[in-house]
Amino acid sequence: EWAAPLYQRAVSISPADPHVHAVAARHAWEGEGRHDKAEDLLERAMALEPRHPTVALEAARFMMTSSRDAASAEFVLKAAIEHNAGGFLPGLQREHLRFALATAISEQGGRGLEAEQIF
Repeated sequence: EWAAPLYQRAVSISPADPHVHAVAARHAWEGEGRHDKAEDLLERAMALEPRHPTVALEAARFMMTSSRDAASAEFVLKAAIEHNAGGFLPGLQREHLRFALATAISEQGGRGLEAEQIF
């Protein structure tokens, strides 16, 4: 796959950028089928800045697809939304976080009404 070396290079060039680690993780699990690599990259991203919108979104997506851990995904997403509530979050990014949060809540059974109220 041609993209994998580009993501690896991006991580090596910007090792302190949580966004880079998060998008590289998404490619690792979706593009390469490498959940182990994705988990490692997401752990590094979370260590750098767990409330970064991209980090929270990709970590939550990974949690819900790989381990079906919707409760942890909900926690990560709520923390990111609350941290970024000052209006610095672009509208589309805010909506992606809110949609992921609604999904995480609805996957926890019996909380569909709560999920609907997010929108």
